[in-house]
Formats: sequence, C-alpha cells, structure tokens
Amino acid sequence: SSLSAEQQQAVAEKRAQALLKRKASEDRAARIARMRLQADTYGGFLMPEEDDVVTRPRKPAVETPAPTGDPAEAYSTCTECGQEFFESMLKKQFALHVCDACRKANTDGKFTLITKSEAKDEYLLTDVDLDPNFSGLTYIEKRNPRNERWGNMKLFLLFQVEKLSYDRYGGEEGLDEEIRRRSAERLKLQDKKQRNKVAKLRKETFTSTWRKPQTTHEHAFGPETEKASAPGTWVKTCETCGFEVEFETM
Repeated sequence: SSLSAEQQQAVAEKRAQALLKRKASEDRAARIARMRLQADTYGGFLMPEEDDVVTRPRKPAVETPAPTGDPAEAYSTCTECGQEFFESMLKKQFALHVCDACRKANTDGKFTLITKSEAKDEYLLTDVDLDPNFSGLTYIEKRNPRNERWGNMKLFLLFQVEKLSYDRYGGEEGLDEEIRRRSAERLKLQDKKQRNKVAKLRKETFTSTWRKPQTTHEHAFGPETEKASAPGTWVKTCETCGFEVEFETM
C-alpha cells in the first residue's frame, strides 16, 4: 500500500466513526419506527386536533409579558421557511414559531408528538426529567383514545425530548450505548433469576423424592453357651453385629 501507517490509521478511524454514525442513525430510525407502530394502536405520535386537546399547554412556571395590543405582534416568522404566519398548531400549543405547512411537510419526525411512556422507555428519561418546572419542556394533554376513563395522555415534542436525552447521555451514541448497557444488565438479571429458580426447583424436587434408606437388621444368633462365671446363665451372640442376649434356664 502507498499509504503510510499513520494515514492507514487515520482512514481506519474515519471509517469507524462513519460506522458509528450510521449505526446511531439506524438506531434512531428503529426507535421512531417502534413509536410509529404504537401510534397505529393509539399509543401516541398523534398531532391532536383542536377539540382533542383537553388542557392548555403545560409550560414552565415563568411569567410572560402581556401583549401590547399591536396587531403586528400577532404575526410570527416561521423558523423553518422564513414566511410570516398568523397562527399554527405549534405556535398555539408549544409557543414554537413554526407554521402548519412546515410542520406537516416535515418527514424526519422532528415535530411528532410522543407520549410520556415513550419518552421514558425509548429515551431513558425520568418523571423529574419530564417535569416542565425542572426541564423546561412543554407538553399538552389529550384524551386517552383507548379508554376515556383512564388518565389523559401527556404528549411531548420528539425533537425536544431527543435534545434533553442527548444532553443527559452524551449525544445519540451515548444514549444508544446506555440502552445497550441497560439491556445487557436486564438480561443478566433475568438469567440470574432463572438460574436461581431452577436451582430452587431442583432442591425442592430432590428433597421431596429422597428418603433415608430404612434397613431392618435381623439377628443371626450362634450356638447358646453357658457362662463359666455364672453357672445357669446362658448367652447367645449375633454372628453379624455381636449383639448378646443373656438368659437363664430352669
């Protein structure tokens, strides 16, 4: 090869980095695919219509300045396309300056909604992480489509959840590594529980089936002899165990 050892090492490192980025991208795509599958069963990923939202957006407890009444303030500039717009779903529910057209045109899941359970399971966030007063996240509530008597679903924006998770775990690769680590730990724990269960079952089975052998010894006495030291007293001895029986004869 015409490349020096240093150049070959640099090429290998770049190739490894590219593979890691590709793996992280595939993991993210798989994560989103799982949540989209749950969406088909009313688990989340649903941008609610106006009549579905049952509460005002939940935001951090901070004060916002009152509007001045200037009509120009009602218009916003979309951060995605640069066009001005008056109202949009994301502006109303999440105070994001993104028009409805850009929200609907987005295809990478950036403005998708996910449930609190998905944020915890797929991005390893806790209840505290998802508390608006702690993290600054905004969420809205929607009636649970599976059963209205259940609690309302809390819906978060995917890209905000991703950012919070990446900041906590050191980027997308760090999150994927933590997921793999927890999965390995969970498998080890399950394996340990299974082995303990099998060992306990074997012990119980062995204890219930094993019995101490019960043997009955029948003496086999030899000929009767009279004791020289005690005339009239006779003795007979078991030839197997040496047990002696003394008796007198009339």
